[in-house]
This record gives sequence, C-alpha cells and structure tokens, in this order.
Amino acid sequence: MRVHLGVVLVTFVTIAMARSSVAENPTHRQQLLDTNACPNCDLSGADLTGAQLAEANLTGANLSQAILTGADLTGAQLAGADLSEVDLSGATINEADLSRARLTNAVLRRAQLGMANLDGADLSGADMTGCGLYGANLSNARTRCTLMQDATMCRTTLPAGTHFEAGCRGAVSPIPMEADCRTRGGRSGNSSGPSLW
Repeated sequence: MRVHLGVVLVTFVTIAMARSSVAENPTHRQQLLDTNACPNCDLSGADLTGAQLAEANLTGANLSQAILTGADLTGAQLAGADLSEVDLSGATINEADLSRARLTNAVLRRAQLGMANLDGADLSGADMTGCGLYGANLSNARTRCTLMQDATMCRTTLPAGTHFEAGCRGAVSPIPMEADCRTRGGRSGNSSGPSLW
C-alpha cells in the first residue's frame, strides 16, 4: 500500500511541476497587452489567440508552448525569444525580427513571414507548411527536419546565404529534407510530397 501511495504522490508532483513549467506569468501577460512590450517576460503556455501585437517588443521572451494562432505580430521584435512548440498557425509575422529565436517544433502552418528576419533562428522540427516567406532572411538558420511543404519562397535568403529567386509563382522548397527525418514519424516526418525542406 505504501509503495502505491508513494508512486501516486510522485506522479502527482511530477505532473504539477510539468504544468507549472509552462504556465505564463499573469503579470507579464497583462504588461504585454497593456504596453505592447514585455522583453524577457515569461509568457510560456499563454493563450494569445488572435492577439494584436504588431510592433511588440518581445525580445528574449519565453513564449514556449504559447498559442498565437491568427495573431498579428507584424514588425514585432522577437530576437532571441524562445518560441519552441508555439502554435503560430495563420499568424501574420511579416517584417518581424526573429533573429536567433528558438522555434524548435513550432507550428507555423500558413503563417506569413514576408521580409521577416530569421537569421540564426533554430527552426529544427518546425512545421512551416504553406508559409509565405517572400523576401525572408533565413541566413544561418538551423532547419533540420523542418517541414516546408507548399511554402512560398520568393527572393528568400536561404540558410547558406544564397538567394532563392524561383518560386515566386507557387510553392517551392529548394532544399530536400534529410532521409532520417522523412522516416522517423511524427509531425515533421510526414513526407508526402516533393516540397519538403
């Protein structure tokens, strides 16, 4: 009986700690909504669906596992921010500074990243299906196992620093996904088409 009670207690504490590790700081959330600025804030797990955050200063903020579907982050400052496992589906992120941002396993389906600066960003495992990357800067970005099916790339600077001029009339991905990413399963492992990154 003691062993079972101990296991239950350890499990409960572990779950509680895991949930608290992705819980936003309510003061930081209110600061962002009131001032449109919250650099280095803890907004992990925050639900900011449809938020109007154009030109927001979120430099170095922790937005891991946040929900920003349909949000407007046009021109936002997100340099060095932690956006791992964030949901930015359908978000407008045009002209935003995402340099050195961590976007590992982020969902950016149909997000618009025109003229966005992703220099040195970590996009490993991100789902960027259907993204608009017109004029985006992906210099030095880490893109291991990044899914780019149906993404539109036109005048986009690729991770190696080369410019990609094709694709202005449709979805094209100039870099093939590594074979082990295509076969590993999971979100970024679904390789059902030629437009994989």
